[in-house]
Amino acid sequence: MVNAVINLSLPPKQRCLTAFFSSQFVFIKVVLWAPMTTIFLSLRGSGLKAYAYLGTLLLGQGKILQAAHVYKNALSSTVSSRTAWSRDLRAEHDYIVNHEYRFVYCPIPKVACSSLKRVMVELYSLRNTEEILRLPNDLFHTYVHHNLSLSSCGEDEALSFLRTTNYFKFAFVRNPWSRLVSAYLNKFVEAPSFQKNTFIPDNAREVIAAYYQDKGLQPNFQKMITFRQFLDYVSKTPDDLLDGHWKPQYLFLSDYAFDFIGRLENLADDFETLREKLNLPVSIPWSNKTSSKRSTDDSQQSENLSDFYPAEIIALTSVPKYQQFYTSDLIDLVRSRYEEDIKRFGYRF
Repeated sequence: MVNAVINLSLPPKQRCLTAFFSSQFVFIKVVLWAPMTTIFLSLRGSGLKAYAYLGTLLLGQGKILQAAHVYKNALSSTVSSRTAWSRDLRAEHDYIVNHEYRFVYCPIPKVACSSLKRVMVELYSLRNTEEILRLPNDLFHTYVHHNLSLSSCGEDEALSFLRTTNYFKFAFVRNPWSRLVSAYLNKFVEAPSFQKNTFIPDNAREVIAAYYQDKGLQPNFQKMITFRQFLDYVSKTPDDLLDGHWKPQYLFLSDYAFDFIGRLENLADDFETLREKLNLPVSIPWSNKTSSKRSTDDSQQSENLSDFYPAEIIALTSVPKYQQFYTSDLIDLVRSRYEEDIKRFGYRF
């Protein structure tokens, strides 16, 4: 067992709150030194990163009791006895259930996932909703997973929500060709460019390493890989080893009977259909959309980008269309690799 101590000191009253956490997987130490609002955070165990970030954010605002409530939830999440699932139901772990509106939502990465999860947060009567929505994107997804998803249920209880007709089940899907370009730009181009190539997301780093090693080369994390090389990796990697951002979408749905499957390409209208069906008091924001502030340059709209490296894509002066990343052979490669998605959801290039 590992003990974690949280010491919280805040001016002007020098109030101090100490809590002891116990878990096999977690170590947290948070110190807010008086009189400055400087936070030192050391943490192992990704499940609590969102709690730690949110708690320290609240402390910085002087909201001691609300921070204590967050840490209490972290403790409950860590030491509560959750019934282990006997089957491999990784996709179902991420399904979000809402008992007030009686629905189950299946999130699929790169299909308005962040926007729809923000709607889920707004529909719950959560403390500190505003602060939760301000969490960094990776911690926001972690928080939603630990607090709103079926992962907190036992297997029998979770499956009862999926098999009953009393809960409305829905998901959104996306054109596979477009989704792959969005994932590539997000993980290999945009995320590293924000940090001047000093940060590469773990899932992108794994792909880069695997691609170069497959070619008998040392991974080049500075140069990274082209979209064509990315698809080479995707085409050779089994489904169960693919990251969720480029895993076939039908796998997230398993074999459950969904009541509604919307399309990203028709997001506003399809969500309005859902809103009316479930009497939801919210509208959908458009969050984490792959975009650029660069102006459109018609001279570059016909240029093929399949063999461009991330640095070359960043240097473009126009916003590329997803079709620009494909040649005829790559179109066919995706058609073959994502055949089930294309057949089930009726997409064309």
